[in-house]
Amino acid sequence: MGLRSAGFIVSLPLISKLLKKHGYVKRKAQKKQTIGTNKNRNAQFENIAMLDTQ
Repeated sequence: MGLRSAGFIVSLPLISKLLKKHGYVKRKAQKKQTIGTNKNRNAQFENIAMLDTQ
C-alpha cells in the first residue's frame, strides 16, 4: 500500500528532509581501483582473438 493511497501527503522535499533527519545520505559513485597488470596480458588477448576466429 502506498503512502498516498493511505491518505498521507508526500512530496520530494518532504522525503528528502525525512531521509536526512534519519541519517540517510546520497552516496557518491566509487571508482574501482585497478587490480594491477598481468605479465600474460597480451597472451590472454591473443588467445581470445585466436578462439574468436575458429
